[in-house]
Amino acid sequence: MSAWYTVNFSLANNADWEQEFQMKDTAGAAIDLTGAAFEMDVRDRAGAEILTLTTGNARIVITNAAAGNFKLIVPASVMRTLPTGGYAHDLLRVQAGKTERIWAGTVEIFKGVSA
Repeated sequence: MSAWYTVNFSLANNADWEQEFQMKDTAGAAIDLTGAAFEMDVRDRAGAEILTLTTGNARIVITNAAAGNFKLIVPASVMRTLPTGGYAHDLLRVQAGKTERIWAGTVEIFKGVSA
């Protein structure tokens, strides 16, 4: 299954990971996310899961469904538990009985300097 986009993240393990996105179609119109659910797994090279973000666990929040806005939210308390290194991820959207892979990419987690 191909993805619309490649999205790469570089994150410190001593800070919140919060990032907002807006989904638009090819004409630039917002995609209505009413009734949508998201899932994003972060896995190591062997395929072991290190982090799961979903609308069900509130690590992905639809902030304005009509405008296509959603946010990734992982608090610093969780980020501190993650091992440093390079990982793979993808984001799936489930809506109206259809599962679509929105993006795929990498997550680089590095050790933050300050506590």
